[in-house]
Amino acid sequence: MMRGRRVAVVAAVAAVCGLSACGLGARPVAGSGGDGAEPAGAGAVERDTGVRGRVVREGGAVGAHCLLHARAASVWAPPVPEAAVISDARGRFFRALPAGTYTLSARCGGEVGRVDQVAVAEGEVAAAIIVVE
Repeated sequence: MMRGRRVAVVAAVAAVCGLSACGLGARPVAGSGGDGAEPAGAGAVERDTGVRGRVVREGGAVGAHCLLHARAASVWAPPVPEAAVISDARGRFFRALPAGTYTLSARCGGEVGRVDQVAVAEGEVAAAIIVVE
């Protein structure tokens, strides 16, 4: 149960500190080819709709090159393509998603983590920090 609270606290901190204050704003991230272009498989999703964040290990180390998946958590969200993204060398990622509520999961070797109830509003980018352990 403690792990669930820790994930909730990390997600709340990400929401409070904002993307630019956390070093997550306006930089190219994994899945974008390094040039900020839309990740492959994003389909008709608006470029500015999705989730941007970081993967970190339990001790605070960067979660570099981790595999990330998104799963719709709400019945009204459109199906999510099975495409995954990979965090960059600094643990950053961007996942283009239509508006809805999602569960994001990350796997770094044998370590896993997830964040539940990530709300993405139309035309907005939500923030998430996924702790893997």
